[in-house]
Amino acid sequence: MKKQLLLCTFCILCILLSACSALPPVSSESSSRPDISVPPSSTPESSAAVDSNSSEMQFYDGRIGDKLSTAFFDFTVDSVELAENIPAEQGTMILDVVITVKNTFGTEIPMFYNDFQMQYGEGDYDCCYSIIDETVPADTVPEQYSLKRAETSTYHYYFSVPQEATDFAVAYLEVYDDDSTGDAFFIYFERQ
Repeated sequence: MKKQLLLCTFCILCILLSACSALPPVSSESSSRPDISVPPSSTPESSAAVDSNSSEMQFYDGRIGDKLSTAFFDFTVDSVELAENIPAEQGTMILDVVITVKNTFGTEIPMFYNDFQMQYGEGDYDCCYSIIDETVPADTVPEQYSLKRAETSTYHYYFSVPQEATDFAVAYLEVYDDDSTGDAFFIYFERQ
């Protein structure tokens, strides 16, 4: 059952990588925002065993604070909070997600604001990428940056999500220079 859910989630991720567009502009109207609680897990739940001889896509998942290792870098979602200081459109809330990335690839790699996607529902379009406009603080992830060999960076990713959403996943899909894809990675958390 869990593998089917992860496979379904990955298929949605693939569709979304080609279907999700930039976020709509953020208005200055503020609405009441519910509290978000994101208890970290002490042990990651890997949905796939590592098999270096397999050419099949593998799925890996964890919780806030868990380190996941991709072909290019290690990453950790350090924290998730409501961003009360950023105006949200009616019916939405802004999540401030802090992500630390360490280059393990052996050479400099390009990084982009849309390397990590926020998923929050069952539909094909229930996803978004970090806001990178003038409404977010200077500590937000840049549109593009380079990560030198063995370098670590920590940035805030600001995601506009529906106020009624309760289950979330920060998703990353390995994409190679020839546009082929590798493994998929998910950090799950929920609003309580």
